[in-house]
Amino acid sequence: MNISKKKRVIRAKISSPEQYIQDLNYFKYKYKLLTSKSTGYSYRFITPEVDYVFSQSNLSSKVFAAFNKVKAEVKLHSEKNTVPELTAKDVIYFRYDQINKYKETMYLVDITAAYPTTALLLGYISKETYERTMKLDKLERLRIFGMLAKSEIIVDYVNGEIDNLHKIRAEYSRYFFSLCKEVGTVMNKLYEKYSSCSLFWVDGIYCSDYSEAQKIAAELCNINYQVKIELLNNCFLSKNRTIFVYYKRDNKKILCLPKKYKIINPVAYNFLNE
Repeated sequence: MNISKKKRVIRAKISSPEQYIQDLNYFKYKYKLLTSKSTGYSYRFITPEVDYVFSQSNLSSKVFAAFNKVKAEVKLHSEKNTVPELTAKDVIYFRYDQINKYKETMYLVDITAAYPTTALLLGYISKETYERTMKLDKLERLRIFGMLAKSEIIVDYVNGEIDNLHKIRAEYSRYFFSLCKEVGTVMNKLYEKYSSCSLFWVDGIYCSDYSEAQKIAAELCNINYQVKIELLNNCFLSKNRTIFVYYKRDNKKILCLPKKYKIINPVAYNFLNE
């Protein structure tokens, strides 16, 4: 359905995951012609009279504004540079084949704002945009870059029945996965280099030797990442090797290790797609 004339747009927040189904059932029978466009963060119902746009209630206008800025600069970068097509299958998100090396006391070397920093280092975004994203909290920053990879599901309805359905892959998804791949490659090299490392998870690497933690931090700083070293106490691995528990600043943390990960294969791929 192609509706070219300018229409009124009504915006609202998503109150619950079930709301999409409720809204869809309402709108597809209210309007003879309806197009639904949905991603993991928002959905839109396009009708002949008005467009209804719903976004997650925990996503502020600042997040969408920052995302639009990031996307615009990524677009400019793509016009002059080539970034290879990548998917989640090309990324190393974690490793824990040396999990048995864990100790009751460990150290977490964690990259601060890994994806925004990597985007800056690779020239995808400007210093100004980087500083803008750094004013947001960690989860908001992750969503900004994650939205680059969100595909859109488009469904056309006629008289309440599906007339056409297709999926549009995010135009700049390769940029998001290139960030993931770069961070994963860096962490994997450090994991293999230092013997006290028992696992790494996205942008954090866990080791039992403080001097090695300092060396890892120094190497990351040398390639322009900001890092912090955090003390972990009362570390514990479940008997079936699927749950790693530790305390950070007296707060209990639980890391669920994917069951599909094979210890005989030391590199875990395809994490997001499974």
